[in-house]
Amino acid sequence: MNINNNELGFGAIEAILIFVIVILLGGAGWYVYKQNDTKDTKDLSKSAAQKSTNDKSAPAKSKGTASCTAPAEYTVYTNNELNYCFVYPTVWGSVTLHDGVIDPDYEPAGSYWGSFSNNADASFGHVRTDWTYSGPGRGGPVNATGFTVYEMFTPHESTPSTIRINNADKVLVATNSILDIEGAIIKAQCRFNETPNYAGMSFQLNVSSSGSFDPYTDNPSSLITDAQLDTMETILNSVTEF
Repeated sequence: MNINNNELGFGAIEAILIFVIVILLGGAGWYVYKQNDTKDTKDLSKSAAQKSTNDKSAPAKSKGTASCTAPAEYTVYTNNELNYCFVYPTVWGSVTLHDGVIDPDYEPAGSYWGSFSNNADASFGHVRTDWTYSGPGRGGPVNATGFTVYEMFTPHESTPSTIRINNADKVLVATNSILDIEGAIIKAQCRFNETPNYAGMSFQLNVSSSGSFDPYTDNPSSLITDAQLDTMETILNSVTEF
């Protein structure tokens, strides 16, 4: 059989052309793939960098514990012995819990009170449920925080007062005082429901008068401010047992 040389030549050329085309197409595909892969990698890196930048610029979460979270300008105090916490204004400084009693003739061991390093007019306390108070009046911000089995503080009927909260579990009241100070006091108390052997907590803020305030007749609202009541309400509502 005779085979035309031109036919052989064209067949070889066609095969070579097809091979070259396949190579070119494969190379082009590989190039496009690598370009897309590089772009995706850069985009991921850029996205991660942006996320990192956003995370750094995002405002920090409020400092706190698993049980109490402090809003801006407040700090958390945690008592890990009795397992409760509350928040208080950061400007009040640090908390010192005084281990012991104020007067052992009237208060059993386990009656604690706390003070704030930058605010001598603020204090708090918690006492055991088996404390039956029988002593005299307790003067001053340090000594005026106790309460009995759980008897909410109520102002005397003859004393002007401003009550913000008054229910079975909490009380927030401002009342005139001539025993603790000559001025007004803000009391904030709440019950404990899960803390064994302890009744609850009592916070107090003393507001002294400048001399023109008459504790016998003037309403405490003329001496105290809404901001002070708001602060004490924030503290009261933050108390958490855990």
